[in-house]
Amino acid sequence: MRFEVLLNGERLCIGGFQDFGVLTTTCTWIKRNPDDYDPSHHLHSDSDEWSKETTVYNVGGMPILKGEMDEHVDWAAGHLKIGDEFVVRVLADGEIDSPKSRRRWPKGSKPWKEDRKDDSDCPGDV
Repeated sequence: MRFEVLLNGERLCIGGFQDFGVLTTTCTWIKRNPDDYDPSHHLHSDSDEWSKETTVYNVGGMPILKGEMDEHVDWAAGHLKIGDEFVVRVLADGEIDSPKSRRRWPKGSKPWKEDRKDDSDCPGDV
């Protein structure tokens, strides 16, 4: 499975996996209420920075090798503005771009909670 992602008609990337994995493309809008800002929880930002409205995208995923997910890869990430056209095209198997970044977890650790209360197999907390 592959995702071809375009921003304003320009191809950002083709991300995907040939065998097994979790492939995601997200477009996220964030606007926080400045009254909810707690400086004890946000040491690296002030109230204005924390509550600033932003829209971001990400193309990434986790390959599944030998039944394990111990790495996260990213093909593209950035900010969007009003008027941008963000397109995701779903493609069959084929050539993919090299990821721009990779993050590995120590062997045996899990980057998501193991004690989920629902039946979801989706890793991570959103």
